[in-house]
Amino acid sequence: MPKGRNKKLIELRNKKLIQRYHYWYDIKRLRPDDVIRKLSEQEFFLSTQTIERIILENRDYLERLRENDK
Repeated sequence: MPKGRNKKLIELRNKKLIQRYHYWYDIKRLRPDDVIRKLSEQEFFLSTQTIERIILENRDYLERLRENDK
């Protein structure tokens, strides 16, 4: 049995994080730094650097969410 983090669970977490970023930033219109702080301290309990990295790595998914809103 492989050790370490479950890659599927990490992918699901990252998708949910992008969905929440989209909600707070694009729908509720909070400032980006406030959104990252909220995601870090209240929702996902990850460092702000990790949150920013996840957003950058998943910007294609974020763009698809934004396209669906149009």
